[in-house]
Amino acid sequence: MKLKSLSTSWNGIKSENTFLRILVPLLITAIVVLSIIMKNRESPIAVVPWTLDHKVEFSRNNGDVGTKKMWAMAVAELIGNITPGNADFVVNKLERMLSPDIFSVLKTNLADQVEEIKHESFTTNFTPQDIIYEKKTDKIFVAGRMEMSGASGASMTFIRTYEFKIEINNWYPKIIHFDVYKGQPKLWTSS
Repeated sequence: MKLKSLSTSWNGIKSENTFLRILVPLLITAIVVLSIIMKNRESPIAVVPWTLDHKVEFSRNNGDVGTKKMWAMAVAELIGNITPGNADFVVNKLERMLSPDIFSVLKTNLADQVEEIKHESFTTNFTPQDIIYEKKTDKIFVAGRMEMSGASGASMTFIRTYEFKIEINNWYPKIIHFDVYKGQPKLWTSS
């Protein structure tokens, strides 16, 4: 009577069981492979910084041109706008941003300049006017108008350029080359 439907359903259960015995290990393998791929994959972070008009992307150990320009601009503005009240703060921030090699070279010079700024009530005001990325050397140039004034009220204005080379290391940008000079950027020439 119901023996035929019982055998049909029993065969169906057996074939479904066989199918699932093959499918489940394949799914487990796919999950393990995808987990390994996702663990080793670096996903870039996209940010729209206030210093630029387009998004930038960076990952654990790499940054695009926009990221480097953003950091160069921020550091140039930090260094270029020093007063007796924020001089120690600027030096503290620079220590974290500059590579140890560069900071150890600049440390004595910076300490002397900070003391002079405090003693003379000297202020600087940097207004960036151009950011240039040079692909050949991987350098970023931030050029602009620098105004320096002392307590006496005398001031001078000139073009100043900050030159940087920036690397991203473990999500944190480090300045591995730094130079500052009067005048326009000293770009690489092939001659």
